[in-house]
Amino acid sequence: MIRRLNVPVPDTARFLALTEKRRPLGMWTTTPGYRLLRDTYFDTADGALMEREMTLRIRSEARGHQLLKLSINREVSLQGVVELETFETPMVQGLYETLAGDSEIAARIRQVVEPAALRPQAAMDIDRETRELKSGRFGRATHRMAFDEVIAHAPGAAREFQEITLIELTSGKVTLEELGDRLREGHGFTSDGLDTIRRVRSYLVAGNGAGPSAIPQDVQVALMLTRNAEVALVEGPDGLTLPTSRGSGEDIAREYLADLTGVEPTGTDLDLVGFAAAKKGGSDLEVWLHELSAGVQPSGFIWMPVVELMQRLGAPRLRDPGLIATMLMLVRSEIGERMLADVPLGAVPPRELPLEPREDGLEPGKGPDDYLDLELSILDFNQRVLELAEDGSIPLLERFRFLSIFSSNLDEFFVVRTGRLKEEVARGEQDAYEDLSAQQLLDLVAVRVRALLARQYSCFQRVLEPALAQCGVRIVDWEDLDPAAQAGLRQRFADEIFPLITPLSMSSGPGRSFPRLISLGLALAVSLRRGAEGKAELGYVPIPDDVDRFLPVPDSQDVIPVERVIGANVDQLFSSAEVGRTYAFRASRVGDVDIDEDSSGSLLLDIQDEVEARPYKPIIRLEVEARMPREVRAFILNSIRDDQTMDGATVDASDVYELPGLVDLTGVADLCDLEVEEGLFEPYTAHPLLQENGSIFDLLAERDILCHHPFHDFEATVGRLLNEAARDPDVVAIKLTLYRTGRRSPVMDALLEALAQGKDVSVFVELKARFDEESNIHWTKRLADEGARVVYGVVGYKTHAKTALVIRREAEGIRRYVHIGTGNYNATTARFYTDFGLMSGDPDLGADLNDFFNELTGGAGPPETQFRRLLVAPHSLVQGIERMIRREIEHAEAGRPARIQAKLNGLADRKVVRTLYEAARKGVEIDLIVRSICTLRPGVPGLSDTVRVYSILGRFLEHSRIYYFENAGQSEYYIGSADWRARNLRRRVEVVTPVDDPAGRGLLRAVFDAQLEDPRAWTLRADGAFERARGDGPDSQHRFMATRGGLDLAEAETSGT
Repeated sequence: MIRRLNVPVPDTARFLALTEKRRPLGMWTTTPGYRLLRDTYFDTADGALMEREMTLRIRSEARGHQLLKLSINREVSLQGVVELETFETPMVQGLYETLAGDSEIAARIRQVVEPAALRPQAAMDIDRETRELKSGRFGRATHRMAFDEVIAHAPGAAREFQEITLIELTSGKVTLEELGDRLREGHGFTSDGLDTIRRVRSYLVAGNGAGPSAIPQDVQVALMLTRNAEVALVEGPDGLTLPTSRGSGEDIAREYLADLTGVEPTGTDLDLVGFAAAKKGGSDLEVWLHELSAGVQPSGFIWMPVVELMQRLGAPRLRDPGLIATMLMLVRSEIGERMLADVPLGAVPPRELPLEPREDGLEPGKGPDDYLDLELSILDFNQRVLELAEDGSIPLLERFRFLSIFSSNLDEFFVVRTGRLKEEVARGEQDAYEDLSAQQLLDLVAVRVRALLARQYSCFQRVLEPALAQCGVRIVDWEDLDPAAQAGLRQRFADEIFPLITPLSMSSGPGRSFPRLISLGLALAVSLRRGAEGKAELGYVPIPDDVDRFLPVPDSQDVIPVERVIGANVDQLFSSAEVGRTYAFRASRVGDVDIDEDSSGSLLLDIQDEVEARPYKPIIRLEVEARMPREVRAFILNSIRDDQTMDGATVDASDVYELPGLVDLTGVADLCDLEVEEGLFEPYTAHPLLQENGSIFDLLAERDILCHHPFHDFEATVGRLLNEAARDPDVVAIKLTLYRTGRRSPVMDALLEALAQGKDVSVFVELKARFDEESNIHWTKRLADEGARVVYGVVGYKTHAKTALVIRREAEGIRRYVHIGTGNYNATTARFYTDFGLMSGDPDLGADLNDFFNELTGGAGPPETQFRRLLVAPHSLVQGIERMIRREIEHAEAGRPARIQAKLNGLADRKVVRTLYEAARKGVEIDLIVRSICTLRPGVPGLSDTVRVYSILGRFLEHSRIYYFENAGQSEYYIGSADWRARNLRRRVEVVTPVDDPAGRGLLRAVFDAQLEDPRAWTLRADGAFERARGDGPDSQHRFMATRGGLDLAEAETSGT
């Protein structure tokens, strides 16, 4: 039996004043907890349950779990204290299926009413703060106090109000009645004799004018019709959506279902999924689920796989607010979890959606769906990475690597993009160029990511793990091991792992605080009991970074996750406590470095401080094992919220991601070290490109050299240029821009050698290169200590250019040699990233780069010089690109050949995209190869008919940037560091160079031709979906591996063979 007092609060100011008191009602309190809830109350039309003092409701938590709760009032005192019985059961299925079961609630409800007669009466969105009350600073809590801000919905109206609930946990010095007196005497809050649902009925149904003013609110029934894991969609004013009808309740839903399908539903084949809250004044949706019987084939619907709908939500035609709200509610519910558990294995071609008709005369870029969203495009790219893990033609261990890359990319998305979105929501900001608000994007991310995670874990558990087991290697749990194997691993734990772990307590107490959770660090929460009373606590065990994620099982080919070994031996870490179960989890913190450069006294020191502050930035995601109990999850989440000390991003229950297996699959890349026959790609040796004998400067004096990495060896080309420059006595100076180079760098070794040889070395280091700040700070200090001129930072801009200048004294005088590339001066990534680099002795390029470095090192802002040949952002590059696009438009209008081709990492600058749309409308043929972000919609009639967009992913990461303009037969090729994104063209220092050498131009043409014909490339469709080709033959990367980086292809094209 529970004793409870519930009182309405008529005054918001007094309600807030009480919540801010450190000792409300004169009681000591624990740390506040916060929850977002939705309660949906049910009764018969004649109020049969209320008449019997019974209250039935579905409680939906923000993280998705639903409970069916029944309360029966037994006694009510004059002060309003209620004694009641409560029962609850999980909502594994819908309401009517749950009430058909054998739970205590089901039995009691069936004794008094027919479950089929129950109808939703009201729904309440509750923002709850709870505190436990104690009479003294120490001791056990005796009462729980809940502060509820409520929005109640009923057909046709909604009202906002506040209430306070006091619940007696155990007897104590202060009784529940005394606390009620303190509420009345100290704050003027008195019981009205009603509980929450009766109060809502008084406000909404009976029209009691004493309640808060009504908020007009429409309610509609929405039907989720499914068949064979597909859902029915219809055309709506904002795109495709669920079929909806005005009204509320099961009767309306059944009538509407019969109208749509021509079949009268019977029994319990119609189930309430829940309520999707209205957005921007729209209707609340009462969502009902119905699985169509075999043979029922209603017409007029567009059918789409449910999981695919979740993955594509927010794309053109799929931005209806009601559809988004429904999917957000569904993906966090038990029903949604079951749907995601049945995700199909492997990639299937996405369902093609009908295109919306375009208004006549509508300018390019003015349509509501003319642009794809940048943030969602990042998730689309990561989905393509996941498809590589699902690709059975790729060696098994490499598929684990792609699964790890998917997780790593998702981590970066959260700590950078999601953190930024949360800060925008907190500040109430909206990017004027974005079609979707920050909150809408967060909702879409919540849906899409959960669908992608379901697909990732399905691939890992149902495909890759069984395939690995067939190769003789199982991933096992501790319980699978025999005693000898357990003993061996226990000894390894004691010898190698135990000394590296510092266990902490997560439970508050004298001298203890909640531990600082390491961003992206895997950890275990440990259930503990201490003392004679068996007080429950939680322990915290961080998994050490320098321990292998998978440990070999003694005398076996099998492996076991390290967290399973630590969990099985965690009693050694908490020797004074009784140890229960362990649960893996991981927190993600905001990762961006935020510097006010205008007021920075020292950019180096400020960035160093920001990097050191990263571990204290707000947490924006919590990943937990699915088996972690709700109370453990809630404790961690509430403790995180209490511990957040920074403004901006916040974490709540909607940011908890429940994972059906191992937490943090980035670690599966370690499985690539296993001995599995044909498990990896065949080793590849890059082509040296240059003859070993002679001086590289003699070669460059004769002709330009275009390198195509990783097919052309980086060390034998770019590395050779810098090493020879360091040792050549005729070289007097070396200048270089540095973005990402890594802790161990042959490039830096060459610069240090040049300094030792007494040469003038100038290096521009970009300290703001995300997640490489520490490495770049290290090299800044090291180079400066050795005598280099080191400049770091252009205020307000990142320097992303990839340029090197060697100044050499020759017989004819001073001569300059340049390297201008698309990739970083990083010998490690040069083996895995595809990039181009132009080495040249061209006098104009040398003079341009000399001017460029002079402005970088001697100026206060980005270079503004009018360069001879180079295009340099932010002052001449975007203007040059737009000028060349408009030149192609002029050629097309005059009937001359007009074509644009570009190979990019990202395309998202709206002005450039709009200019490309204009070119397409004039008939310019446009081929774009975009690895990642693309906000342009190709193939839309009347907008982009002549635009084709492809995406290539594979063994190597496509990183090069190439531009081609046909120019009526006088073709131009460019390479450089800049993508066609606003950040590259307008907020960074970038360098792009023309390629004039015939051999280099021939190589670039061969690369374009091979990649546009790639039999495994993805094509971006007009409806926003990427579809992968299933052609035969080697992909373009393997063709380059077999043809000296494409040189043989270029020579064959030149010779006509």
